[in-house]
Formats: sequence, structure tokens, C-alpha cells
Amino acid sequence: HAVEWHAAYDPESLKLGARNYTVHQILLDALRRGSAVYDFNPSGGHEGAQTFKRTFGTTSLPAPVLNLVPRRVAIARRALRMVRSVVNGVNRVNRESRRQ
Repeated sequence: HAVEWHAAYDPESLKLGARNYTVHQILLDALRRGSAVYDFNPSGGHEGAQTFKRTFGTTSLPAPVLNLVPRRVAIARRALRMVRSVVNGVNRVNRESRRQ
């Protein structure tokens, strides 16, 4: 099972067939290594990518995604804002007390 993880191309190179060539070479390598499945992975809603993948006679399957990192990042950012708020409050009180 060979899996395509990420693909990004300059629009100019697409006109030259860079995507087709790259996928062709990857597929040949996957076959040589004994892979029976080439998984293009989800297209992220990009119609051009979906159209390209269909030219291979692909079958779309459900691809549930679990993404926990952004939740952890959101929690960390919230905590950082709280800490900054407290620190800024303390600094403001200190500045005001020095002025008096």
C-alpha cells in the first residue's frame, strides 16, 4: 500500500506535465516494491486534484480524519493569552504605583 502524502506544484510546471511524470514514476516504484494499492489520499476539496485522480480510474473511499493538534494548539494559545493578560495587569498596576 503506497500512500501519497503531499503534492504541490508550480502552475507553470503543471503545464509541462510535471505532475503526470512524477505520479508515473512513483507508481512504477510502488509496483516494483510490490504495492498492490496506490492511495492518492483526500483531495481537500480541490476540484483539479479530484479530476486528475479520476483519470486513473480511482475509487473514492471515506477518509475520516482525526486532527487533535489544532485543539491542543488552541488550548495553549488560550492559556498564553490568559498568562499575558495577568502579566499585563500586574505590569500596569506596577507602573501606576510608581507614578504615585
